[in-house]
Amino acid sequence: MVGLYPKYLEEAVEMKYAHKEAKLYAGGTDWMVRHAECNQLLFLNQIQELKVINEDTDNIYIGSGCTYFELLNNDLVPEILKEAIRGIAAPAIKNIGTIGGNICNASPAGDTLPILYALGAKVEVISVDKNKIFPIEDFILGVRKLLLNDTEILKRIIIQKHEFSNTYYQKVGARKSQALSKASFVGLANIQEGKLVDLRIAFGSVASTIIRVKQIEEKYIDINIKELPSHIGEIKADYDSYIIPIDDQRSTASYRKAVCMNLLEDFLRKLK
Repeated sequence: MVGLYPKYLEEAVEMKYAHKEAKLYAGGTDWMVRHAECNQLLFLNQIQELKVINEDTDNIYIGSGCTYFELLNNDLVPEILKEAIRGIAAPAIKNIGTIGGNICNASPAGDTLPILYALGAKVEVISVDKNKIFPIEDFILGVRKLLLNDTEILKRIIIQKHEFSNTYYQKVGARKSQALSKASFVGLANIQEGKLVDLRIAFGSVASTIIRVKQIEEKYIDINIKELPSHIGEIKADYDSYIIPIDDQRSTASYRKAVCMNLLEDFLRKLK
């Protein structure tokens, strides 16, 4: 196996263009578990440009090479994202695993993904001749399928700044942490003058990609929060056809679906 070790991002994209078959490698925590075979690895973990976290007036920018520990220790990172990261694996994995790797593994069980979907995150992809920006739901096409060609590298994640009056996150696994999720749920809401003005709901591990259905969220905007409990049955019915889990070694489809519906109801009843 041949290793490629660029020091700078510009050098990395040039190497990726010249070695299209090379697999990108940052922390390697997902890649090594899958025992993926390849002849060349392009190592990204030494590129400081991919570890930058900064902001401007409207957005927070997170480099794809940032480790989970680096995210936990940065004040710019949204607290709801940190909450999900705290439940990821052991300290050794947090020290080398990266947010870019979690995204590019493209697993519906990825711990950061429901949060990023709910936050409306975008991803910036770089190649030798251009940069592209995609909503994360367009970038992840399915299980381990990405809108990323063999000359491109994920550069950073872009999160628009928002204030939410209500945040809710739950990961259901065999243990509180250090376990893949059987199901996960995130709910974000903003209530002003007694009305629901922003609603974000996302489910993980219950379909081939993260489930976020914006048309359902928009349906309940401007509803009086006191009237919301009477709509809970309707909202659960709206999501029923989208939540299509499978049976596997971690759980059953029926359990996953029941848990998701219970978490959705719990979130809605706690809104205030």
